[in-house]
Amino acid sequence: MCTKSITIDKTFQLYDADIYGRTSNDSIDNITSLYRAVGKEELYSILKTRRFSMLPGGLEVKHFGVDYNEVCIFSEMDINTHLSAVLETKVLKSILTKINGIVFDIDAYVFKSGIVVITSDKLNEFNDALVDVIHRR
Repeated sequence: MCTKSITIDKTFQLYDADIYGRTSNDSIDNITSLYRAVGKEELYSILKTRRFSMLPGGLEVKHFGVDYNEVCIFSEMDINTHLSAVLETKVLKSILTKINGIVFDIDAYVFKSGIVVITSDKLNEFNDALVDVIHRR
């Protein structure tokens, strides 16, 4: 259950499926949803660039949960007051095998379903696999 939010249009589509040459022939079976809690600075960077990036002074990895509710719980923990939005990121499933898949040993007390870790050297490849990004909360 996500309760905190920032004031912004609740649903926006950053990417059209055609942007990277994908067509309506792509099956929904080839796309998966990942979820990321972000602060205002990261959210606005994504809105501006239409891509995820490593922000100065931030971690050299991006964590994406595979379960929306788990990401909401994480974003609302007392230590995460800087996180103000949850994004649903739709990506091609094929990217998961290229970036080491889903891991279960990081923050496992919250992310029981696992997370996907995107390192800085895989971020461009991940961005190229984006289908769309939706502001869920």
